[in-house]
Amino acid sequence: MPNEAKAKNIHGEVEVFVQLKSNGEVSQVKVAKPLCTECDAEAIRLVKEGPKFELKNNKTKKVKVKVKF
Repeated sequence: MPNEAKAKNIHGEVEVFVQLKSNGEVSQVKVAKPLCTECDAEAIRLVKEGPKFELKNNKTKKVKVKVKF
């Protein structure tokens, strides 16, 4: 939880669109539904540094991910 969100008692979720490579790695992340600047940045960091996604087929995909704070 980012410090700004804690101090201001901000709760909610950040929705991001993630472009995936064929091997499940994240290639691009865009915020679709922002919450606050620090929360948005933290959501992007979490998605980029998280584990690879498991794809059912080896095609590039776009997915929507929600990160709750």
